Amino acid sequence: MIYEEYDRKLVQHFVDHANQHLYPRIKNQTCLQRWWNGIPGGEPRQIEDERKLDICLMKDEEKTVQKYGCVAFENLIYSAGVKRDEQGYQHYDKNIDFLSGYDRKVTVRYDPSNIVKLLVYTLEQDGQPSKYLGVIRSRDLSDSRLSLREWKEREKQIRKEGKAIDQTSILAQQRDLHDFANEKFKEMNQNKRAKGKAKTLQNRKDEHQRIVNQTPDRYELSKALLAPAGTSESATADRSIGFI
Repeated sequence: MIYEEYDRKLVQHFVDHANQHLYPRIKNQTCLQRWWNGIPGGEPRQIEDERKLDICLMKDEEKTVQKYGCVAFENLIYSAGVKRDEQGYQHYDKNIDFLSGYDRKVTVRYDPSNIVKLLVYTLEQDGQPSKYLGVIRSRDLSDSRLSLREWKEREKQIRKEGKAIDQTSILAQQRDLHDFANEKFKEMNQNKRAKGKAKTLQNRKDEHQRIVNQTPDRYELSKALLAPAGTSESATADRSIGFI
């Protein structure tokens, strides 16, 4: 069991089990009901700006914006101009790269349970709070979600295979997995089309045989008319025409 699975099971335990039990000091009231009764006004206070929660709930590190607006984090390269196309491949779009030409340090905030994307803020200066700039995405990860712990496990696996921990080797591994999945998908489609053609051909043969069985005399006559002169089939055709 990985850390993220354990975390989900722990949350599920408190939400579906522990909070539904009676509160030990008050009769006929569950822990969840006790929690709601303790909120002034009976409604939790809403956060006006969710970005304010990033400072409280996320971890942060100070990073230098490198050439072409890239940021290095945990042996991964992040960029603000990365976007996905319809096939799932990532491409660079200069129009959405807000870090292009940004030659200063920034603060990146991240959720350890998902490091595919990072939030970028300016540094705090002269007592002024940092400002939110935008989201940067790893250009080497094709996953939609990947925890920091899982990523470190991947790094260990790459070390065991004798590869250097750099963006090139990791990206190659991701592309190999993507190409393998595409090949399997193409193979399934080819097999499906081959089965469809075979079924269509068999249906045509069955239909032809059904017509022959329904009109055997007409079929024999047509066969005789197409036979070369002087053969037994041709003679049969002459007799049939004479009879007609």
